[in-house]
Amino acid sequence: MISSKSVSFHLSLSALHKPLKLHLRARAIALPSQPHPIRHLRVGVTGESARRRTRGEAANLGKLLVTLLLLAVQSWPILPRKTASSRPIPSWIETGLHLYGSPEETFDSASFEIPPPILRRRQFKKGIPYDYQGRLSRGDTLALSIVPLSFWEPGRRYQVKGDYWGKTTLICGTLETLAVSRTGSYLYLTLSGTDNLELQRWAENLTVNGQPPELTIHICPPTCPRTAVAASSMHGMEVSREDSGAVWARNVESLPQGMVPAPGAGLEQELAALAGGVPIDTGKQAARHSPDKDQVKTGSHSYKGTPLDPQKKLKSFLKKKKKREKKKGSRKMKHKKDKASGKNQESSYSNTSTSSSGSTADSQDSHPFQDSHRVKKLARNKPGVLIRHALDEMSRLLVEDTGEEGAHKVAPIVLKYVRLHLANKGMSPGVKRELLTIAYTLDQLIRRNILGGLDILIQRLKAIELVVAGAAWAVAQNVELVPLEQERVASVAEAHEAAKEFKQDSKVWRELGKGKGQLPWKGDWKGKPGDKGEKGDGKGKWWAKQRGERERYAAAKGKGASMAEGTTENKNIFPLPLPSAVDLVDALDTHQDEDLWVYLLVASLNYMHGGNGAHFNQRPPSTVQKLCLDYLRSRVQAFMSHSFTLSEFDWKDFFSTQSLNYVGDEVKTAKWTTWANLEPALPYGHIGAINVLDLADGGVRELLMDPLQFLKPRWDERPVRSSRVMVQEAAWGEVARGLVKYNLCAVLPESALVAPGGVPLRNGLFGIEKGEVANGHAVHRLIMNLVPFNTVSLSIEGDVGTLPMLSQMNCLQLHPQEFLVVSSEDIRCMYYLFALPSSWYPFLSLNMPAPQDLVPPHVEEPCFLVSKVLPMGYLNSVGIAQHLHRNLITRAQGGPTRCVPWAELRKDRAWSQANPVWRVYLDNLDVLERVRPELAVMLEGSLNNDLKPLIQEYEETGVPLNAKKSVKQSTFAEVQGAEIDGKLGLARPKGDKLAKYTSAVLSLLRRGWCSQREMQVAAGGLVYFAMFRRPLMSVLNFVWRFIQSFEITRQRRLPIPTGVQSELLLFLGLLPLAHIDFRVVSSDIATASDASCLGGGICASDGLTELGAKVAVAPFRGQQQGDVPDAGLVCISLFDGISAARVALEVLQARVCLQVSVEPDLSARRVVEANFSDVIHVAKVEDITAEMCREWASKSTRASLVLLTAGPPCQGVSSLNAHRKGAMDDERSRLHFAVQHVLSHVREAFPWCRTAFFQESVWSMDAEDRKVYTQAAQVLPYRACCSGMVPCKRDRLYWFDWSLESEPGVTLYPPPNSAAESYGQVVFNTDVDTSGLFKPGWAPPTGKTPGTFTTAQPSLLPRPWPAGLARCDESTLQRWRADRHRFPPYQYRPAALLYHPDRPEGRIPDVQERERLLGFPVDYSFTCLPKNEIKANPLRHEDVRMTLLGNSWSVPVVAYFFLQLLKPLRLCRLSSLRDVLLTLFTEEPISGEALLSWRALRHSTTAKSPQVPNAALSTSHADSASQVSPSHLTTQLATLASMKGEDVLIQMSHDARIPQKFRRSVPVELWTWKEICGWRWAAQSTEHINRLELRAVYTSLRWRLLRRKEVRTKFVHLTDSLVSLHVINRGRSSSVKIQTLMYRVASLLLATGFHPCLAYAGPCPQEMVKVTTVAAGRDKQARKAARSALGTLRENTVAPKTRERYTAALTIFFFFCRSHQHRVPDDPARLDLLLGDYIDFLWQDGESLSLVTDCLSGLQDLRPLLRGHLPLSWRLVRTWQKHEMPARAPPLPEELLQSMAGFCSMQGRHLFALALQVAFYGVLRTGELLALQARHVDVSERGDFAVLNLGYTKTSQRLGAADSVTLRVSYLCQLLKVWKQRVKPHAFLVPTSAYLFRKTFDDCLKELQIHTWAFRPYSLRRGGATAYFRKNPSFDFVRQMGRWSSDRTARIYLNDGLAQLATMEFSVARPPLQRPFQFFQSQLRRDPCGTGGGRG
Repeated sequence: MISSKSVSFHLSLSALHKPLKLHLRARAIALPSQPHPIRHLRVGVTGESARRRTRGEAANLGKLLVTLLLLAVQSWPILPRKTASSRPIPSWIETGLHLYGSPEETFDSASFEIPPPILRRRQFKKGIPYDYQGRLSRGDTLALSIVPLSFWEPGRRYQVKGDYWGKTTLICGTLETLAVSRTGSYLYLTLSGTDNLELQRWAENLTVNGQPPELTIHICPPTCPRTAVAASSMHGMEVSREDSGAVWARNVESLPQGMVPAPGAGLEQELAALAGGVPIDTGKQAARHSPDKDQVKTGSHSYKGTPLDPQKKLKSFLKKKKKREKKKGSRKMKHKKDKASGKNQESSYSNTSTSSSGSTADSQDSHPFQDSHRVKKLARNKPGVLIRHALDEMSRLLVEDTGEEGAHKVAPIVLKYVRLHLANKGMSPGVKRELLTIAYTLDQLIRRNILGGLDILIQRLKAIELVVAGAAWAVAQNVELVPLEQERVASVAEAHEAAKEFKQDSKVWRELGKGKGQLPWKGDWKGKPGDKGEKGDGKGKWWAKQRGERERYAAAKGKGASMAEGTTENKNIFPLPLPSAVDLVDALDTHQDEDLWVYLLVASLNYMHGGNGAHFNQRPPSTVQKLCLDYLRSRVQAFMSHSFTLSEFDWKDFFSTQSLNYVGDEVKTAKWTTWANLEPALPYGHIGAINVLDLADGGVRELLMDPLQFLKPRWDERPVRSSRVMVQEAAWGEVARGLVKYNLCAVLPESALVAPGGVPLRNGLFGIEKGEVANGHAVHRLIMNLVPFNTVSLSIEGDVGTLPMLSQMNCLQLHPQEFLVVSSEDIRCMYYLFALPSSWYPFLSLNMPAPQDLVPPHVEEPCFLVSKVLPMGYLNSVGIAQHLHRNLITRAQGGPTRCVPWAELRKDRAWSQANPVWRVYLDNLDVLERVRPELAVMLEGSLNNDLKPLIQEYEETGVPLNAKKSVKQSTFAEVQGAEIDGKLGLARPKGDKLAKYTSAVLSLLRRGWCSQREMQVAAGGLVYFAMFRRPLMSVLNFVWRFIQSFEITRQRRLPIPTGVQSELLLFLGLLPLAHIDFRVVSSDIATASDASCLGGGICASDGLTELGAKVAVAPFRGQQQGDVPDAGLVCISLFDGISAARVALEVLQARVCLQVSVEPDLSARRVVEANFSDVIHVAKVEDITAEMCREWASKSTRASLVLLTAGPPCQGVSSLNAHRKGAMDDERSRLHFAVQHVLSHVREAFPWCRTAFFQESVWSMDAEDRKVYTQAAQVLPYRACCSGMVPCKRDRLYWFDWSLESEPGVTLYPPPNSAAESYGQVVFNTDVDTSGLFKPGWAPPTGKTPGTFTTAQPSLLPRPWPAGLARCDESTLQRWRADRHRFPPYQYRPAALLYHPDRPEGRIPDVQERERLLGFPVDYSFTCLPKNEIKANPLRHEDVRMTLLGNSWSVPVVAYFFLQLLKPLRLCRLSSLRDVLLTLFTEEPISGEALLSWRALRHSTTAKSPQVPNAALSTSHADSASQVSPSHLTTQLATLASMKGEDVLIQMSHDARIPQKFRRSVPVELWTWKEICGWRWAAQSTEHINRLELRAVYTSLRWRLLRRKEVRTKFVHLTDSLVSLHVINRGRSSSVKIQTLMYRVASLLLATGFHPCLAYAGPCPQEMVKVTTVAAGRDKQARKAARSALGTLRENTVAPKTRERYTAALTIFFFFCRSHQHRVPDDPARLDLLLGDYIDFLWQDGESLSLVTDCLSGLQDLRPLLRGHLPLSWRLVRTWQKHEMPARAPPLPEELLQSMAGFCSMQGRHLFALALQVAFYGVLRTGELLALQARHVDVSERGDFAVLNLGYTKTSQRLGAADSVTLRVSYLCQLLKVWKQRVKPHAFLVPTSAYLFRKTFDDCLKELQIHTWAFRPYSLRRGGATAYFRKNPSFDFVRQMGRWSSDRTARIYLNDGLAQLATMEFSVARPPLQRPFQFFQSQLRRDPCGTGGGRG
């Protein structure tokens, strides 16, 4: 039923004191479950008093939102005007709160019910109704597009004219229902007739299969394109009265049911079972004779002749019964009694009525009984009377006439009646379950499905039996056939997903429980005995008032509900309990604003977590739920203390002053201005009072002195378009004179202006409103439009990196006894204070001639005004202004101020733990101090002593301050657009912005439509709120799609979809959580989670390790004096490798403003990027240009030094290379000449900086080569080796251009003379403990050190002339060979090895030890390869890491040289070599952050009392070292958050705290760990790994709440999923699959106050996911279990994948027979004819031959007797093959195989090259290659042959034996042997998926330009077979290698392959095959790993 109706009612709000009249316009649509749910609504406010007195405080907003939800969200009947005391309780409270739409589904939704509509006529003007029904009954035709929705009535018959697949069609049918969605309105009709033959055939197919022909009709608007969608839908155009005389009107309805021919005896039934259990009509016709009495009485055959016969009325049936009784002659007394009884009964018909006014005559007159005796008698004598009467009564109550709807059946309406009239009566679950079982059974019996009804009853009995036996009801209910009835609109897919989540959660619960079956959070919700409760318990909390509900809950818990469905305590967190109906109505009446907001907040969180499927929970809260509710109430109380005023939002007025820029940000609208608008905003006497050069330094000063240096290349070649001066000509004279008078502008002639392209560069000017009024004029801020000048200018960095971000305030923590006191000062008109040099004037002219009175005398050309001050509209104004203000503060830091550098908050540094801290944001200075509460009261309103010297500096410099914005030590202040409440410990949105954006959102919700700009403004405001609590971003998802839809539709205005409205309302409901909480408590427990495709698990910390304790007490930024210098340097590293130069600078704690890494190796670049996110990569030295250097200069204006480092390739000069050519002749070593060339470009681009260079090379070069290097560098080198500092050798030569000074532990030997062959020497002799550089227990022999680390170059055969071979004994050579000749032989000598006391054999240092010996952090080079490659080939990963380290420098040596340069310039924090060594090797750094990188290798993972060296710690830290708390470590790590969130960012750089693509791992060795739980995913789970990782994180959050009972805490959580880390950090994801889970994560974080500090974790010390594999044993039980898993023998006659193909083909064949009404015969001859027709059909339909062969093979597998009895079918198959030859893969020639292998090796894909050769020479099928593992390969000791165990292959399965291949290609066997030694036994030769393997194969073909032959991976098998046959034409040998079972198949392969090879023409002597082929011949066989090369 559909209606349109306006409803008005009165609602009194406390703040208005007058009725607020709300008008609601609703469109209601009848659905089966909700008669009149609202789809669209508009709410408006009327009344003069309301408009005059509306005040939008927080309380009013809460009541208004609750009112909107009452109206718009739930089924609440409209209330009559009654007093508050007599107002009825809204029914929606009983059923639950459901907001519009679902964040996981579409925009569809349901709203509230209204009473049945009264009017059905559309009102036109003058009140004249338009009678649609009357027009239709008179025979008129009506257009569907103009017919109102109230016209349609379900159950009536209509005739519709429309478009069905391009044809005009007439149909007749009965309307079932009507639906309205965002795509339009639709009619659902049961088709009874049509004049369209195609539509009739479609209906016949449905009718034959027993399905109703339901047709969907789209009510087409005039603009509908009428595109065909499906066979079951059509586009409707007109509706008319049914033409009953039409021939076609009943052609569908007259079709008999079940026309399928009778099936065969069994084959068709088997095919139906394969097709999914399709029911088959047996085809047995009923006997023609009438049924006997037993059949009529029981209804076992039909209901004809019984009271359920719809053709007869119950009244007439009872009269016939009485007549038959009167004819009986015997027993007269009984006859009289029966007659009297009949009279009484008849009288009861007229006197008894149970219906209302809407009842029918039959229901009033046919009541068959009055008392129980009559009931029993009727049931005994005439079965069916009672059910017939009940069905009539149900039909009347459901307003349906079921007798007229279907004349051939009885409608099963019992279940529908129970759902609509009984389900919402507040019954217990047991009673409800019993009702549903009875209803389902009755409906089955009415359908004449007696067996189905019996099954339902017997399963119900079994379920009760299980419960009585002690089983849990959650288990027993799964036995029943009746589905669980739940009041929700969630889809089946959502319910299935929820079930899987529950299954996984249950596993976690078992792990968390204490004892069997006991859950840790299960207990009495009343609390512990003796607890008195907290302040406020009782009155304000609804769960403290529900005494009656508590008693009912306890009774249900103790006794159990009926039928054993006892209620158990809620074990989930969500849904959180909501108040009862009485409590909520009481809160509305008594204006309990706090309770209303808590209700709204809880309801929003429930909906966010569960969507439309969220249950309504009114049970008493559990323990954890009470914790959450208490926390939420405290958030509401804090929110209620925040006052703001709502007002009617005027969008027109808003856009008159503001607009959106190109990225969607709000900007002020440019205004035409006058001098009267501008003058009040300008500080007269202060403009231009400060010379900008007095405060600037570095690159900023260079820019301000000469802007020409920072213009774009060729800026003067093209003219630039001028901007407009928004001043009227009449007012320009006054404005110009005022600007000159105020010293803002000067006058220049036109010839003095710059003129790019010959056209003068002229800028614009305009004003923007400040929101103030002076002298009757709006005050404007002067803005110069410098777009023309910005067009030619370069962007410089300035001090933009020091701007603080609001998100950094998440790191601030207040203790319970601390308040936050804020002091703030603001500079007035900052951009006009600084006077620019005259060199800027020609660039800053305004585009309007100066008035004549301002033109200098004797100047005849036009003159223009030019700016004399730093303009606000300049491209680099922000960076320059921040630079000038910070330098001004630096001047005053010499006084008694605590505003020191290490206390400054800036986005490029970690959070400072100093007290106080200070921050500079352009013209604003804030000081934040943590003090005791009593001290805060004393300091309130007084000037901060730390600001006194700063204010004095302001006054002396002439800087004016804004008194209005000054804050004198207050606990309440405004900081960067946020309000800080130091008492509550909150930072939240400003009140005016909260009111502004909330009013904007509400205005859009009331209106129902919007423009793109309006939605962007509203959504932007909500994003601003979400910046205070990132999980709130999860709410906004459909909003962004809606904004983008404007670009697609090109419409200016669109209606707001339901899903968008839902998100906006939901966000408003969560506003109390939009704040930063400074009082969160640091948890002492860290957690970690991990997941794989098999399962997941979580771990928790059990304490701190020794390293963790050291980090916890070590000083972090702000905890000690000193910081990284503010002045920085630029590091340009040529031949950078893994950037050892940058590591040395970070050790010295120097500020690197910019790093340029010039390195072509991708592995090295990955390492650098993982450790330094701000690096700029350049591939080659030759690519560096002068323009590139100038661009680098613009990004590093804070630098005062440029350091150019270089490590040119040394292969051409190293003595390790027997084939070296020297420094002049080797192409690689000649690159050292490029160093000086680049240096000249750098000096030219950085004129304000000192430039230094540093170059390194090997000491073992010849004297002549050293001379060449020295002459090119023009400085003498120094020789230095690290062996005096660490136990390893790295003897190198260094060229640099600064002086050295001696210090303790260093001896200098200057060069003896100035000859080019001369050199100096630096000798180190330090005594620092370096025992932590080796693994525990390992050490070199006393007095010995490992040799010089070189690159790893593994090979099967030794390389020519290996270094040190002559000095090695046989044992050394054996170790060398066993290690694959990776390093020179001398490195395997006993003196160079490491030894362990418990192990006799020595070893060379591993990767981690080499990293630490060279001064790198632990696992510094771990990210050199992608994650999947690391797992697939760990040995190659190790070789690459060792190669990178062999090419690198010694960090401590380089740090010493850099220290000599930086220390005099005050550019580093460390001051001596000893400080460097303490940081690198002894875990005693001056900064705690260094411990996270340079840690020892000796740490264990057992908790112990920390013994922390106190040399570098302050006294306070030393005293607390012995009693350090794990929570202190959490606090320390939380300060390392990135600048965009709360994620812990571990990096070596001291600047640029931006999120990185590759992250360094947080040391898991900080904690000791224990496993919490682990689980397996469902076997059929196909979820993406990113979602599984996020589910593991979600589980850990639940564990923390349920097990630890924590709320409002900050904790560290480790994950190895960067996707999960970034998604939680951002608050949302654009991936739908991840976002659906992110709703749960975000709602849990918001409800609990969790603040996770997520950190990336590398390898964990223990496995989190344990997967146990049990091999099948040999005993009987093991065999039985293994066979049980395999299934029956019939199921294993073919492979599972083959079985799937057979089943799919047979299913298609079965449905072909059903659609063509063919029965499937058992007779082979008839079946063969039917299959012939089917094959011919597939041939004509264009299907593939495989579908036919699978069908025939499947039939023969199903019925083996059919084999050989289908001659026609197989003949047609052979005919098909003859006309369509199979597309066989062409054979791959051996030369092309070798070219492909060589190409892949050159690209670094060595494993893929090996796989190609194994498949080729092993003649392997593609599937066999993909399944080959290392354990399947057995190589002989000599490596001359290898056996490949292929298992059960395609042919060997038939023989019942495993298959194998023997390879006798010697070099290939050697490669397999090496590969097997490197990897684990279960490692695959092809570690990727089949798809990636084929894609890589195709890419290789394209790169070599041989893809035209259409080679496929199977070409490897065919190519190998043909290659063997060409070399040895032995057919038997080739057949044995190929393992063909048929000679015929083998001959076809060989003959066809040889024929195709004869047609191929190619040459491996020409590109592109030449180089790969030669590489294969020369390199691959000798160096299979491909890790050779690099520097020596």
